[in-house]
Amino acid sequence: MFLVKSVGLFLSLGIIFSAHSVTAAEAAPFPILHLKKIVGPFPAMGTTESDEDFKILMHYQETRTAEECAAAATEEKGTLKNLFGGPHGLLTDKEVRHFSIDMKRGMIAAGLDHSIAKLIYKRPRPFVSHAEIKPCIKMPNNYSYPSGHATISRVYARILGTLYPERAAAFLARADEIAMHRVLGGVHHPSDIEAGKRLGDAIAERILDRD
Repeated sequence: MFLVKSVGLFLSLGIIFSAHSVTAAEAAPFPILHLKKIVGPFPAMGTTESDEDFKILMHYQETRTAEECAAAATEEKGTLKNLFGGPHGLLTDKEVRHFSIDMKRGMIAAGLDHSIAKLIYKRPRPFVSHAEIKPCIKMPNNYSYPSGHATISRVYARILGTLYPERAAAFLARADEIAMHRVLGGVHHPSDIEAGKRLGDAIAERILDRD
């Protein structure tokens, strides 16, 4: 069943490949064994690491503001424009238009790799495994590990930082903010975020090596 879902996911994006001049080879996911090596296992319930995840989630839930939740809610779409353009001010509208097509490679690769990883690990969302967690943003209905937002924002940040070295630190800071908002919003464990960053770095390096 896992193989069927993974192949179906990959093939369903064929129309995107052709529409944006991205070949299947350019956006192909990592081999599963390599993907698992990059992402690694998530903390098992009852371990010190899992307990720390929960403490951080509860801290954010108890201290977050309505404004922070509203900001996190605006980041649901993982497009370049939504995450790094517009009101966030890191990219101008002209830069967003210029790079959006080229960035499709990173977006598709991140989508494939993190979606396959979610099917491998099948970690429940924090609000599923802990009734105390009350999200303040839209609740996703898929698995939690690794974070897709952490993955794609890291891919964008790493590639943009190569193109604009003088803004590299700002791009990475923005990616960290996007990832943190997923924990603040109550839809990801902190360890989901760290795994997403590892995966995003690996995808970005693969793309940059090819280019």
